Amino acid sequence: MGSLKGPMEREICVGWKAAVKLETEEEELRGLVCEEELDTSIQPEWRENEEVRDVEGIWKPKHKEYLCQLQSNELNYNQDFYPLYSNQHFISPNMRAILFDWMKEVLSEFTMKRETFHMAVSHVDRFLAINPQVPRDKFQLVGLASMYISCKAEEIFVPKIQDFVKSADNAYTCEEIKFMEKKMLQSLLWKIYPPTKYNFLSCLMSEWDSYLVSQYSQFSMNSPDHFAHFPQEQKRQCQIELDKRLITFKQPNQYSYKRYRDAMELLDIALLNWKVNSISHSRFAAAVLYASVTRGFYLSNYELLRWGGEADPQELQMYLGEVVHSLLHSCLCATLGLTSLDLLTPALNILHPFLEIPCDYALPPAARYLRREDLEVTFT
Repeated sequence: MGSLKGPMEREICVGWKAAVKLETEEEELRGLVCEEELDTSIQPEWRENEEVRDVEGIWKPKHKEYLCQLQSNELNYNQDFYPLYSNQHFISPNMRAILFDWMKEVLSEFTMKRETFHMAVSHVDRFLAINPQVPRDKFQLVGLASMYISCKAEEIFVPKIQDFVKSADNAYTCEEIKFMEKKMLQSLLWKIYPPTKYNFLSCLMSEWDSYLVSQYSQFSMNSPDHFAHFPQEQKRQCQIELDKRLITFKQPNQYSYKRYRDAMELLDIALLNWKVNSISHSRFAAAVLYASVTRGFYLSNYELLRWGGEADPQELQMYLGEVVHSLLHSCLCATLGLTSLDLLTPALNILHPFLEIPCDYALPPAARYLRREDLEVTFT
């Protein structure tokens, strides 16, 4: 950790071990162009189409009301992010990515929650959208103040302001951080509890787990109840195989936790691209879930679909991807009220380059001090 003052030409550490260089030239970003603006005229409503009714006949989302409230709050918090860098002559997309990578590192060292980081990112982007011409030498100060605000809003134990000063190699004083904190709170009209992409993704993961289990638990050996009477060693092996087979995210096992970390790291890395702000939180979170689920099924060789007896393995081989797409379509349309998964295409275009970055599955600093059982309870 240290000061970001001076030339900002270093590589960005993402994944937080993999090095990726974000270039600002138009030809480099051509594959990341988002074709869909955030449409604030669309109110969060649940469309009762035929497919939603069919799904709800056997499975019903548990968190519809919560997701609806998040979508409503998103409309109240989001600014027009497209002129973000047309009115910031001293701050480039590359500098923004470097700042957010550094903020992630600082909050990880302080063992703060992931949601705290996403709230801080929202504070910075909304502040830059409102306040034009932020000086380059004050950009890191904006990041410090945003972290301080989000920690006080979200965490139980807030790091001392002196710790934030040290994290920037004493580049700013406590008084400067407090002054910027006050300025940001006034600019943001004290709106410091924004809904984030993390909120949506975490909820969608829970819904997906529930949906997948409801669809496949009736097949032989796809539920712990089916082998509860087995000898202990055989039961343990069956549970391991089931954990591998079910592409879930928030179940208390190492395979599910690995997928959870993979998806969350993908979301964190994608935030470094400023174009993510042109897409609604719900749709971007849905795209992350879509990419993570399809990758999970591919890496498992679609074992769950073969095991479930959907069709002959030879015949099913050509349609496994379509089966997964259909599952995601049913779940996301019922949960978010989407009319088509084609709406996720702009977000998937942004995510695609990041899917090739290797994910660091090492435990976060906070997990080093927790027993395994505590860790499982924490992330679920």
